[in-house]
Parts: sequence; structure tokens; C-alpha cells
Amino acid sequence: MTHDCDVLIVGAGPVGTALALELALQKVSFRVVDRAPVRDDKSRALVIQPRTLELLNRHGAAESLVRRGRILRGGSVYIRGKLAVELDLDDLGTTDTEFPLPLNISQAVTEAFLDECLAQYGISVERPATAVSIAPDASGVTTVLEMPDGQSESVRSRYVVGCDGAHSIVRHAANLAFDGAPYPQDFMLCDVHLRDSNLPQDRISVHLGRHGVLALLPISDTVVRLVASHQPDPSVPVPQDAPTLAQFQAHFRAMTPPGRGTLHDALWLTRFRLHHRCATRYQAGRLFRLPVGRALLRGTDRIFAFFAAASPDPQRLLRRRLRDLFLRRLLPWLVRSRRSRRRVFLFLSEFGVSYRACGSGIVGTAPGFRGPVRGGDRLPDGRVLGASGETGLQRVCRGAAFHFFVFAGSDKVVAEAGLRMAAERVVAAMGGGVEVRFILRGGRLGEGVEWYADPGGARHRQFGFGTRPGYVLVRPDGYVGHIGPLAKLDALVSFLEG
Repeated sequence: MTHDCDVLIVGAGPVGTALALELALQKVSFRVVDRAPVRDDKSRALVIQPRTLELLNRHGAAESLVRRGRILRGGSVYIRGKLAVELDLDDLGTTDTEFPLPLNISQAVTEAFLDECLAQYGISVERPATAVSIAPDASGVTTVLEMPDGQSESVRSRYVVGCDGAHSIVRHAANLAFDGAPYPQDFMLCDVHLRDSNLPQDRISVHLGRHGVLALLPISDTVVRLVASHQPDPSVPVPQDAPTLAQFQAHFRAMTPPGRGTLHDALWLTRFRLHHRCATRYQAGRLFRLPVGRALLRGTDRIFAFFAAASPDPQRLLRRRLRDLFLRRLLPWLVRSRRSRRRVFLFLSEFGVSYRACGSGIVGTAPGFRGPVRGGDRLPDGRVLGASGETGLQRVCRGAAFHFFVFAGSDKVVAEAGLRMAAERVVAAMGGGVEVRFILRGGRLGEGVEWYADPGGARHRQFGFGTRPGYVLVRPDGYVGHIGPLAKLDALVSFLEG
């Protein structure tokens, strides 16, 4: 039997399900399959960054997800049991978002939320269904799925997207290299109850010792995750059995300061290796899986290599001593600077991810415009007053359409007719599929248009317009497609027509 769709998503973890939500929003026909009969109930990943929460909020009430977890307000680094540095994230004055801080939450809970969002579109993950062969040709892709009853099903699609992990059958079918290597360290993970502890519930702590690293992440009031690493002795085989609670308790006592409590009743114990790998390309014909991905890998690789420098090898020993000196002497001075901490936060929060940084030609900025927000940047959030009360720009921009904001400014020369004419030019250039809103510093518009008040002009200043009229075209994914003063609207029209 053959079933047709535009897109087949292989793998329904957080990435595959998030993609399914975006396709459902755009009314693209798709199927999403996963070979596991049920979702894993283990906690696995524990942190959702603010930008991810913003994007999820376009599909469901992300505040309900926030209520299921806990906000992380910073982190601490200890060296041989002594506090070296504390990083605070809740004093950065981040006001252009509903979600200013990371969320500490189990991946199992996150995936349940994603399934709830997908169900609102009337769609669910098909499981268990295993892709056993993928054959692309000039007009599409034929994928054979093995179903739970032992029968095979042939799926004909225009595209196949591989979200099926490190051993991706999609990547193999596309013949894409997966360059990289494992880190030399071995890792142990334990989700465990903790009693009699003074461990903060809203901070991550990292403990550095002579031969390894121990990270602590709160999961609930009484449960924490411990991740321990050590540099293996090449002459000793790597253990294959699960670690014991006694081993973790020994690490915990040796590497944390007094008063951290006692571990008991482990929920999950496992060993694992970490890899720094990336597909050389994200597309091969009609098969998907780059600049942002590579930048993320480079950043996390450097951070990991810096913190995990622990080995009896003389060169690595020197690196560890330099690391400890930096953390004790220089980093405390750096984190006192709000600007430095904000730079770190932009990377961690994903607010710094931008099409502008990639030099993409699908976004643009009016010539000569030098405002703080440019084409390709994330749309910053901000409060405006509508007919139903106060709301945020990002909430206004929900849905599958483009959104065109006309900022009226305080220039009396641009009358209502001029504002409406500007909007009509953009709608005509786009051929529809765009929703128009007017942002007014004062006054009101007539019937038949949607407008919001910007008392005091805070939103005008936020985008760099000040008292001048301006425009912002927002893509359906919440990024700025084009921006500029209203006097340069011709630049936008040419961009759209070209």
C-alpha cells in the first residue's frame, strides 16, 4: 500500500515533533513516524532555552509548560570544593520576551507537551514504524516502513527529513558524512533523590576536581541529576556495566563542599560517551537533516573542552591549571560586568540566533537604516495596547501568515491615508498572505483596520524608529523579514517583487 504526502519526518523526538508542528501550522501535508512503540520516560535533556519557549508558544500555551518545570536563574562553578564564580542571569534587564530565563524540565515532560500541541492540529506520531529503506529519485522519495504487524508500507513523499539521531537511516541514504569523534572522557549519569541538602533549586553547579567534572542539575525539590566525567586510563578497559549509587556518592562527597546532602534511591543510572559530530551537509537532493548548526557545535565544543580539561597527561595538566587560574582570578571579574553576562546569555538563550548573522538573502534591511533591529533578527517582544487590552507583539504575530507592522511615528505629515496606502502596496506586492497592523504613538484609526497603541513610543524606540514612521515585515517563524523607515518602503517593495 502506498500513501502520499509532501513531507515524511523520520524520528519523533523533540526536533522531529517541533518540525511537525511547523508543517501543521503551514498546512503542509506530512507524516511523522518513530520506531519506538512509546516515548521514553527517562528525563534525558533537562533545559529549554528562552527562544525555544517563544517558538513553542506559537503552537500552544508555553506558560503551561513553564508551570511544569522550574526557572533557572544562574550557575556556580566550584574548584576542589571551593566556590570560584557565580553567574547570575536574572538581573540582565531582559524585557523583550515573555520568557527571560531558561526552564529546567524533563525531556519526557517536554515531549508530552509537544504531543499535546500536535494533537490540537488533529495529528499524532505514528509508532512503532521503522524506516527500512529510502529511495530518492528525480520527482520524490519512496520510503518503506515496517509496521508493528510485520507488514510493510510504501510512502511516497516529495521530501524526507531525518530526525532519527546519530545512526540516522536518512543520513545514510543521503550518503552524508558525519564528521567528528567522541570526546576522550567517560561519563556517568544519575537521577537520584537528595536529602539534607542546601543545594539551590534554581541554579546549575559545576564542580571541578583533579581528575574530572561533576555537574549538578535540580530536577525537583528532592531529585537532582549528577553527571560525572573522568579521563580514562587507556590501559584499562572501559566498564560496560551501569555505575552504582555508591560510586556516585563517592564522587559527590569528594567534589562538592560540605552540606550538599546524601544521595539515596536512584531513579536512573547509566554510562555514556559524548561526541562532537556534525553532518557535512543538511540536504542531499530531497533528503534533509547550516551555518547555525556549525556555530552551535563550535561554541559547545569549546565550552566542553575548557571545563573537561582533566588528565594526568602533562599538556592537559597545564591546560587544567590554566583553566583553574582563569576561573579563580579572571572569570569573577568578567561576570561582574552585565554586558559580559549578557553576551553569554545571548548565546545560551538562542536569542542571538539570526538570519542576519548568516548573511541570508531571504531577509533585508532598508538602505541606510541603522536601528538595533535588522532584517533576519528575532522579533523582539514588547507590550502594546489593543482593543482587548494589553498584549505582546509576538502574541499578535501568531499563525501561518506574514505580519506587516506600520509604525505611525509622530510625524504629522503622514496622515491615515498615507499609512493605509503603504500597507496596501505591501499586500499587493506579496499577493496576499499577510496581516497588517498599525502601531500608533497617539490617536486612533478609523474602521476596518487593526491598530495598537504605543503610549510613550517605547515600541517605536525599540525598533529604532523614534518619532519617525517605520515598517517591520515579520516572517511566520517570528523573524524580521525586512525593516526600515516608511520613507524607504520602495526598498521593501523591490525586495518582495525581486
